[in-house]
Amino acid sequence: MTMFARAVSVVVVIALCVVDDVSGCSCSRPGPATDVMCRQDRFVVKGTVNDVKIDSDNVGYYYITVEEVFWLPAEGEDNSTITVIAFVPNGFSCSASFDKGQTYLLTGSYYNGRFVTSYCHRLAKWDDVPRNEIEALRNFPSCISLNLDEFQSN
Repeated sequence: MTMFARAVSVVVVIALCVVDDVSGCSCSRPGPATDVMCRQDRFVVKGTVNDVKIDSDNVGYYYITVEEVFWLPAEGEDNSTITVIAFVPNGFSCSASFDKGQTYLLTGSYYNGRFVTSYCHRLAKWDDVPRNEIEALRNFPSCISLNLDEFQSN
């Protein structure tokens, strides 16, 4: 192999690595679900997936029966069932998917009346959530009794 061919091979390999990094998810893995408690733009629930609809743009609509509310900014609304929106795995590196009939710890963003999640949020099958995290969620102080300005700035 000539020196020129080696140089071209190295450039191609580097270019492929750069392209792969560009398509990679740019967020860091989330910490425990308690990190987003009391934020007006976040939600934290335990819920079971009842139904799944995937549209032509690979957006998944997951119909969730909420079994336990840890934090929902949409107070006063009937949140016994919610629809969580997420890009489904199909080349989207920050995508998330959920299996019908499975129970999950779900966190995500809440805006314009919509619940949206991705790989960048804390997501786990309920049986895989560490017991200490579940206890921390269940024993988290009421957001009403806390200084919410402190949480909103995080």
